[in-house]
Amino acid sequence: MEAYPNNYNKKTFIEYLKKNHSTSSVAERFEKLPVTVTHNDIEYRLNIVKTYYAGGGSFYNFELNYYSDESLEFLFTYKIFQDVEDSVRYLECELLNGNFISKETNCHD
Repeated sequence: MEAYPNNYNKKTFIEYLKKNHSTSSVAERFEKLPVTVTHNDIEYRLNIVKTYYAGGGSFYNFELNYYSDESLEFLFTYKIFQDVEDSVRYLECELLNGNFISKETNCHD
């Protein structure tokens, strides 16, 4: 099986979401997330990777997190999802739980 990763910035990922997903709520929710967050005086930047796996049963994985070039680490536990909505929800909930954003949402749906 071959893997084809694609890195996105926030703008191009929103374009991808709007083009490839029937519900606009995922794109709208993602659009509200910050590009950078600061934790313990270290800046973390949004890191977006979509990987296409070809051969056998083709599928996509989505990896959304915040990464610091300064500390060379991810802000949240690294999780990979095959559903982009699950990826966005996970990241949104981690930001909410860490008090990086404030918004009423149900992180357990």
